[in-house]
Amino acid sequence: MFGLKYDWRPIIILFIAVGCFCQLRAQQLAKGLDRQNYTAQSNIRLNLALKWKFKTKGRLFSSPVVWKDIVFVGSCDSNLYALNKTSGNILWKYKTTGEIRSTVAIDGGTVYFLSTDGYLYALDVQTGRKLWQFSTDGEKSYDVWDYFLSSPAVADDVVYFGSGDHHVYAVDAKSGKLVWKFLTGGIVHAAPTLTQQRVFIGSFDGYFYCLKKDGTLHWKFKTVGERYFPKGEIQFHAAVADSTVYFGARDFNVYALNIENGSGFWVYHQPGRELDECS
Repeated sequence: MFGLKYDWRPIIILFIAVGCFCQLRAQQLAKGLDRQNYTAQSNIRLNLALKWKFKTKGRLFSSPVVWKDIVFVGSCDSNLYALNKTSGNILWKYKTTGEIRSTVAIDGGTVYFLSTDGYLYALDVQTGRKLWQFSTDGEKSYDVWDYFLSSPAVADDVVYFGSGDHHVYAVDAKSGKLVWKFLTGGIVHAAPTLTQQRVFIGSFDGYFYCLKKDGTLHWKFKTVGERYFPKGEIQFHAAVADSTVYFGARDFNVYALNIENGSGFWVYHQPGRELDECS
């Protein structure tokens, strides 16, 4: 069964107004398909005030995404919410049969997201009308620290995402038909990171994969692992800049690899984290 044992109170969100992310566990806090995220300090206000808040009936692991005047966010109450950016009022909501721990992707008037019921959904961004749904081979949770589902990424009319069935998927964005799928050795809940020619994604098997856009393997890299997490599981997305891809793993290491061949530029180990996390 997918879910946590903790009884966390549902909260929302608009941290856009509040300016605090300390209570939000989110899979995707990045602007582009390369997962880079930066904002000039001059664009950040020092004195922020709450404009509105909206309460769902479940926990929140999905990051809010703003598209024009609409805020999209999924909840563990199984609903995807479309809220008015100014007032916080519900414009529409769509209910699935599982928890929504995936941050949405929006492209061409369509919003895409995953649910723990094992489906990728495509909805009309303005009305919430279902356009299609794609069935994976099923979702599952790795452990109590596995908070997220993969957050899809869309490029050139293809939706890319990972699944608890150990696969990385590419699905036609218009029809919902399978383009290809790639089998890894573990659950894939990281969000894919895209460049023009490559798909980068990590798995709970401890490997970081670089796939070609046709779904074939270009290279893979094995993390080091450590005492409490010997596989060096990867559950978060990577970021690409210039010739380097960066990602972190449960072995408390940050890796920097050459995007062309997967060779290592450097590894940084965060000291003391083993005692902090496992004591």
